[in-house]
Amino acid sequence: MTDCEIPSNCDYAQLWQEEVFVVTSKTHALSGVPAVSWSSMRHERVLVTVAAPGPEVEAFIRGVLAAEDDCAFKVDRIDATQEMLLDLVALNQGITLAVSSWQRPDDRELSYLPVNEPKNSVAFNAIWNRANGNPALRRLITAAHICAGRHRRGTSDWLSAQHSIGQDGMSGQQVTIPSKGSSRDG
Repeated sequence: MTDCEIPSNCDYAQLWQEEVFVVTSKTHALSGVPAVSWSSMRHERVLVTVAAPGPEVEAFIRGVLAAEDDCAFKVDRIDATQEMLLDLVALNQGITLAVSSWQRPDDRELSYLPVNEPKNSVAFNAIWNRANGNPALRRLITAAHICAGRHRRGTSDWLSAQHSIGQDGMSGQQVTIPSKGSSRDG
């Protein structure tokens, strides 16, 4: 999940953030610029998918529009995959927004332009029902925290403050990891 409102019966954890890029064809007028602003795209046709992540991309665009006075993007919802959307952009059918993980490697037909604005990244969050005590969910959230480099010592997101998890992220067992150059023997 990206930036969103969290229901009151849910907990969440931000896992990572990614920079937003404007994707154009190599022949598009904006293609050669080092970075773009939201206002430089004010009359562009922005393509989004009908399915995920299209609605979230559209919500992001609407959030940008709320902060800009002179922007009026035309958003077209296309019943296509993200890959097909990028193909349409390569054919000059419009532009789209993408985060860094959606970039196609060695793509010679598209330009990924950074956005030179304060709102130029999105957060990816995990969200779960606070009442869900499933141990598999607990392990998944712990693994997600660790993978995202956001592992938290002490209390976890799903246990009350009276419980704690150990440094291994599991059941309260303390794990001692010797520092470089130290000996386990003392």
